[in-house]
Amino acid sequence: MQEESSSGKPSNTPNVSKSPLLSNVPPPSALPSFVPVTPVVSQPQMFHQSSFNPVFPPSKTEGSPVAQEGPNVDEDANSADNFSTNASNLFGWMKDTVSSKGGTLLSKVAEKAKTSVDSVITTLDPQMKEFLSLAPGNELEIVVASDKEVKISPIREAFQNIVGKVNVRGVSSQPEGVASQPVGFEAASKAVCSRIEKIRKEESFHGPVVAIENFIVEVTPGKWFDVGLVMLNELDKGINLETYTEFTPLPLDIVSVAKDDTPQDYEHLSTGFAVTIGSLMANNLQVSPNEWHYVYTGVSRRDMLLNAGKMIAGLYKNTQF
Repeated sequence: MQEESSSGKPSNTPNVSKSPLLSNVPPPSALPSFVPVTPVVSQPQMFHQSSFNPVFPPSKTEGSPVAQEGPNVDEDANSADNFSTNASNLFGWMKDTVSSKGGTLLSKVAEKAKTSVDSVITTLDPQMKEFLSLAPGNELEIVVASDKEVKISPIREAFQNIVGKVNVRGVSSQPEGVASQPVGFEAASKAVCSRIEKIRKEESFHGPVVAIENFIVEVTPGKWFDVGLVMLNELDKGINLETYTEFTPLPLDIVSVAKDDTPQDYEHLSTGFAVTIGSLMANNLQVSPNEWHYVYTGVSRRDMLLNAGKMIAGLYKNTQF
C-alpha cells in the first residue's frame, strides 16, 4: 500500500528504518588535531663522533685488524719492563764487577780522569811534564831548615800550588856564628847559608833545601824595617835562589831597646843584636812572637812567607826545567 506524502500524493521512497547508523552520519568538516605537527629541522651536532674504540682487545693476535690499528699499549708496557730489566742487569753487573775485582772498574775510571787532567796541564804548561811523570812515592822532596810550622806550612802550600807533586818536610836547624837578631842583608845571608849547611851535614840530603831568616835593616837613617830572607839551594844541580818578604816598618824605640840590651862584648856583635825584635814587639803588643806582624800591620808572617815561597817555587820551576 502506497503511503501518501504530506502533500497528499503517494510516495515511491522505500521503507527505511529510522535507527541511527554511522554510515548514515555525514563525516565532519575536519578531523581534530591533538598533536601539533611541526616541521622537522635538522639540528647541527654539538659533538663530533669519535672514531676511538674504547674496547681493548683481550689479547694480541697476529693478523688481527684490531692489533694493527691504533697505538699498541702492550708494546709500551713491554718496553718499560725490558728497560727495567736491562737497567737491573747493568747495575747488577757493575756491582758484581766492583765487588769481585776489588774496585778495578772504579780504578780504571779514576786513572782515565787523571790522565785527562794531566794532559790538559801539560798542554797548558809543558814544563810540568816531568813533575807529573813522577811515580807515587817518588815525588820531589824539599826540606825546610826549621821545625816551626809558621815556616814549613807556607813553603809546603807554595810549592804544591806552583810545582805540584812535592813532599815538604821540616828539620830543625839553628845557624852558627850569627847574632840572634841579624842586622843587614849580609848577616841574613850568612844565617840562611849556615842553616842549609847544617842540613847537608846532619841529614846527608843533596836535594833542594829552603832556609828562612828574618832580619832588620836600616833603609834610610832612622827608618828600620823587618824583612824575611827566603833562600833555596840545591847542591847537585847548583841552584841557588833568593827572595824577600814585604818590608815591615819598625818603631825606632824598639830598635833602640834591642841595641841597648846587647852587651858590648857580645861575640856576634858584628852581625847583629843579642835581643830579637820579635820578642820585644810581642811583649809590647802582648801577643805571641809569631803574631806580632798581624797585630801590628794586619798582615800575618805566614802570608808574607807564602807569597815569598810562591816566588821561590816559580823561580825554581823555571830554572829546573
